[in-house]
Amino acid sequence: MHEPSSSIADLFSRVLQDAERKALLSVDAADKTSAIGGFLVCLNVPEATEFGVDYEVFRTGSKFQGVKFLPLGIHFVLFRSREQEHGIRQGFFIHIERHAQVVVREWSFEKEELGPPRPGVNVENIERAVLSFQLDSCLGPYPKQHLKTWQRLSNFISPSVLKHCGVSFGGILLPGDAVEDTSTTSPTQENVIPYFPDLPRTVRFTSLRKTRPDLVAAARTTYHLDRSERLEELIEEQYGGDWKSLLGELQLSFLLFLQLSSLAAFEQWKELVALLSSCERALSAHLPLFVAFVRLFQTQLKQIPEDFFQDETTRRNFLSPCLVSLLELIDDDEAPEQLRQKARQLRQLLAQRFHWDFSAELETDEFAPVVVSTEELARAAAVHTDKRAGEESPSTTQTAVSLITTQEQRRIQQEEDERMNVAIAAAFLRGA
Repeated sequence: MHEPSSSIADLFSRVLQDAERKALLSVDAADKTSAIGGFLVCLNVPEATEFGVDYEVFRTGSKFQGVKFLPLGIHFVLFRSREQEHGIRQGFFIHIERHAQVVVREWSFEKEELGPPRPGVNVENIERAVLSFQLDSCLGPYPKQHLKTWQRLSNFISPSVLKHCGVSFGGILLPGDAVEDTSTTSPTQENVIPYFPDLPRTVRFTSLRKTRPDLVAAARTTYHLDRSERLEELIEEQYGGDWKSLLGELQLSFLLFLQLSSLAAFEQWKELVALLSSCERALSAHLPLFVAFVRLFQTQLKQIPEDFFQDETTRRNFLSPCLVSLLELIDDDEAPEQLRQKARQLRQLLAQRFHWDFSAELETDEFAPVVVSTEELARAAAVHTDKRAGEESPSTTQTAVSLITTQEQRRIQQEEDERMNVAIAAAFLRGA
């Protein structure tokens, strides 16, 4: 009698479950999630294509047809055509939810991308071939040497975090700026954004910047110096009250920056780090968030070169003021003991890996904020008033020239910041 088409898969699943139970008896808790895992089949990938899964990147061989034994959880797959060696990387997320799960992708020679299989491909036959070991010699084992690093860098990335950022499992992602400005997009608008699953997309990051014109000057200054209120607004309004989702987006932006060389992701990561490094009042009220953030931040810092803070091209960077601010907050006598302990660990990492001297950084005023006096603001307002009245005294002319000079300085500073961002990004990618 002819066996049903699923019999081999079912039998293999039962064998895997039995093997898993036996395997779990001989491994510690840290390895249990990777005992069996899932399978990623990649059909027709050209030889020498750049391919990566999570934290391992390599060139494919002639027999390559995918990866086996992927641990349960979310994984990121990247690729770049051998014909576009200096072109952009692309990638997609997959979710291995059960042991013996098989995910199938196929290389499109027309699009030069690893996308969904063509309609004519019999996925069930491929699944049976995998589960009956017919493709075993063509599937490379998951690189477990990087598993713990990947888990530490991605443990807050959940399906809901990806959905929040417009990412679907299997949807191909491109680096670069988001298609739209999310700061002006309402939730209703987001729900009706056209979605074409077969077209590559960019990530839709959460807009972090917000002005508060309803606040008086003093309150507005406090709002921007101690970012606790803005952090709490974001958690409630954008992340449904779940701080883990905020850290998930922090991880997502960092990983897409590293894996796809996305400067848009780098900017989002930079803004989130700056935000979390400037929240004094929220430290005690949101202790689990900040303990988790400092732990994650240390793992991210370990991915950059050891000469990052000494190298001429990256010595002036946004991380130094963030680290100074963060350490001042969490190493304070009034900070919770858990955070003070994390501060000691962070200092130790910075000193041993980067030879970074917190005391020396603290003594310099290079990163001190620029304070604009009330008199300067009044003079700026006077220029506008005098122009409207058609009057232009020597003093107001001088002030106008000063303002133009200030605008030019800001433009130059912005260009310098952009160049510095590129240099910092290159340094990170060199260390990754």
